[in-house]
Amino acid sequence: MRLRSLWWSAQFVRHASDRFLHPLRRRRALEVLRALGAAESVTFVCYGNICRSPYAAEAFRRALPDRLRAECVIASAGFFGHGRPSPEPAVKVAFTRGIDLTDHRSTLLTPQNAAGVKLIVVMSREQKRTVSAQHRRNPDSVLVLGDLDPLPIATRTIPDPYGRPEEVFDASYARIDRCIAMLVDALTARDAASRVPRVVAGAGSHEASHPVPEANRTRPPATGMPRGRRRKKPAGVNLPQDSPDPQ
Repeated sequence: MRLRSLWWSAQFVRHASDRFLHPLRRRRALEVLRALGAAESVTFVCYGNICRSPYAAEAFRRALPDRLRAECVIASAGFFGHGRPSPEPAVKVAFTRGIDLTDHRSTLLTPQNAAGVKLIVVMSREQKRTVSAQHRRNPDSVLVLGDLDPLPIATRTIPDPYGRPEEVFDASYARIDRCIAMLVDALTARDAASRVPRVVAGAGSHEASHPVPEANRTRPPATGMPRGRRRKKPAGVNLPQDSPDPQ
């Protein structure tokens, strides 16, 4: 019991920097994603591509707006094994959260399927280093998904639930869902802003959004009164002292 307590204390100290730096890392990640804009291709990566990354890919696909979903190539891959199904607890817990992993089979991340991908999303700092080095990626194009978590974190890594109880799978998938929501918001922010009509004068005014050419504008009818001559004030009508006579 004492050894277990010491182990948890050591883990708490080990990941202190993760907790302390999380707000800064989150802010930085959101800035990079907003500058990136809508991603034409996104690949999610975890160690074995049977638990975390396939769930993240399907959650991302579900969260994207219909128009962007049709334009974005979404995939998942891993560093180990090929053609393996997701374990039963992963399939079961994912199903309760609206994701079907029944037909998923693992895929390896290779230079061929990594080339040209605009954004690669990983589950840990170590995976980011590996992907950046092996595939010669700009570090800004490799995102640690846990950096987007809007809640306080225990570790930067989204823990691998493989071989653990269903509660661990559920906690892992809940965190992935939170991070995916932030990812979609960041990637679609610029697209949404570009689709808002620019209003110059008068909110909601048609002329502000669609200016009328000068030659097509209707001029007010002439009053027949010489310019500069004022109309006589009608008898019995008092005009406010701070208002000019009507023209």
